[in-house]
Order: sequence, then C-alpha cells, then structure tokens
Amino acid sequence: MAVSLKELGGVFFVIYFSSCQFYSSVEPPKPSIHQAYLSECNFQADSKKHFFDQFQDEYLIEILRLAVKNNQDLQIALERIHEAEFFYGVEASKSYPSVSVDVDAQRTRSS
Repeated sequence: MAVSLKELGGVFFVIYFSSCQFYSSVEPPKPSIHQAYLSECNFQADSKKHFFDQFQDEYLIEILRLAVKNNQDLQIALERIHEAEFFYGVEASKSYPSVSVDVDAQRTRSS
C-alpha cells in the first residue's frame, strides 16, 4: 500500500486549493434614508480652535488655556491614544505578506 509521489502531490493540490474561494463583486445594500435628512454639510471643522474661544471674557479664556495645557490626565490620555494607534498599526501590518531570506556561507579548507 505504497503511495506514489504523484498521488500525494495530487491530494495536496486538491486540499490546498479547495480552501480558496472566489467571490463575485458584491454590492453593499443601499440604506433607505428619507430625502429630508439628505443635505449638504456646511460645517467646517477646525482642529486648531478650542471651544472656549467663543467666550468674550479674555481672563476666562486664559484660565481655560492654562487648564488644558497643564492637565496631566489629558496628556496621559493623549499619549495612550498615540500608543494604541501605534500598536494598531503594528497589528495591522501582520496581515500583509512578508518575505524572509536566510543566507548562509561556509568555507572549509582541506590540507
């Protein structure tokens, strides 16, 4: 009951390629949104502005700026967000294909 290399290769080929699935292009369903809710957004976000710039009191604005600048909890939270973004990028990069090459050389001299 010897198995030939061709039979083994054929079985490997069938098992390997049976896991591949080919999909046709699938379109996501279109949501049904009432026309009254569809409008252009005229809001322009400016990340440089703070919410407290709308106040008319310069003293209050300066106090709020100092509070935001010296808030260590906020700084720690921002650093944790940056750390999480970094680790997310590292984990996402694991889904990309990778290539590795090993080179080995050896020299012997016989006398």
